[in-house]
Amino acid sequence: MNIVILTGAGISAESGLATFTAADGLWNGHRIEGVCTPDALERNPDAVCAFYDERKSEAASAEPNPAHIALAKLERFWQETGKGEFLLVTQNVDDLHERSGSINLIHMHGVLNSAFCMECGWQGPRHGRLEGNRECPACERDALRPDIVLFGEAPRHLRQIEAALEQCDLFVAIGTSGTVYPAAGFVEIANTKGAETHRFDTRLADGSQHFDNCYVGEAGQTLPNWVNEMMGDKHLGWNLTPEQKAGFIREMEECGAHVTFYCEDMVRYLTNIGLDAEEMPDGSLRLYDQTIEPTQPEWGVPGIYAPDVLSAAIEAYGLDLKTEMLGRGFGHRDRLNQLARSWNDA
Repeated sequence: MNIVILTGAGISAESGLATFTAADGLWNGHRIEGVCTPDALERNPDAVCAFYDERKSEAASAEPNPAHIALAKLERFWQETGKGEFLLVTQNVDDLHERSGSINLIHMHGVLNSAFCMECGWQGPRHGRLEGNRECPACERDALRPDIVLFGEAPRHLRQIEAALEQCDLFVAIGTSGTVYPAAGFVEIANTKGAETHRFDTRLADGSQHFDNCYVGEAGQTLPNWVNEMMGDKHLGWNLTPEQKAGFIREMEECGAHVTFYCEDMVRYLTNIGLDAEEMPDGSLRLYDQTIEPTQPEWGVPGIYAPDVLSAAIEAYGLDLKTEMLGRGFGHRDRLNQLARSWNDA
């Protein structure tokens, strides 16, 4: 099985790097045409260099998060077991994928830790500042610029990316808005070739209908579990020690909240703690290979009755838990996320 994975700003946002599209993103205090266009580079190259020097400093202080690490883990497994080709394409210009161990990697928008000369074409690593220090080591002219694709310039390695998409069996998009071309069209190429398509994002954004499966939540939480599943491992959330089972019971007893959940909310909570859950078109909930039908509470609002969900999961995975010990409700999102972290740390 050949895999192509596309990552966007969302995966690095979990490491503390601001996105260009977020409300508190990099545009604040900067006009796009003043720092990120070829015209800006021609008018005031030091201003453009200073802007990207700042981005470089921020990236150097950031650390890879569990999503970056999971992708590197999947690549190693895919190569070592000979399962097929693996290509990671990123729209990000930081080096968090490299620092996680990713190897077969394409930066389609360039990289921060590199520069090239607009006069002689020299290109090479550059970890220091460029502002006021643009002398090319080859031709000695003040002509170095950030090795970044500016607005209006063509993304890089598109032929190689498109060739991989045409041969892939699985395409995965992570933390990308899916609205900016050409990257927004990658899923269309993959679909045309019959590939299975997955999307990981914090919400069901525009274009989600083009994907076979969508995972809602922070990639640092949802992606490691998906990777474990790809590698044949059980989700940590249902592979508990007796102590963890006791902790699960205690958490459920302490944080029982609602009797009924809408299916969409229940899916979000379940996937956030590492479980394979999906809202079905008829309003039922799929939890692994179990289907839980929506119930009709007394006041007439359809929803998923929490203990039914838990009973199905417990029965499917043979956990020694008693549903009546879990209280009336599934619980509170923050406490479940806290519990999930304790599982993953165990």
